[in-house]
Amino acid sequence: MKTELAVAAALLVIVVMVVLWKLFHRSKPKAWIQSTVCPNCGWSGQTSRYAGRCPKCNTLIGDQRVKRPQ
Repeated sequence: MKTELAVAAALLVIVVMVVLWKLFHRSKPKAWIQSTVCPNCGWSGQTSRYAGRCPKCNTLIGDQRVKRPQ
C-alpha cells in the first residue's frame, strides 16, 4: 500500500515537472527564420531568411541573400 502510494506520488511529481518544463522552456530561434511584415498586403509572421515569400500574396520578403564563400 505504501509503495503504491510512493510510486503514484513520484509519477505525479514527474508529470508536474514535465508540464512546467514545457510551459517555461524557450528554445533558441533558428538562424534561417525571421519575423517579417509583407510590404504589399501587411501580413506578418515568420518566413525563411533566404527564400521567404508572403503566404497571402506570394511577394518575396526574405533577405534574399545567398551565403557564398568569397
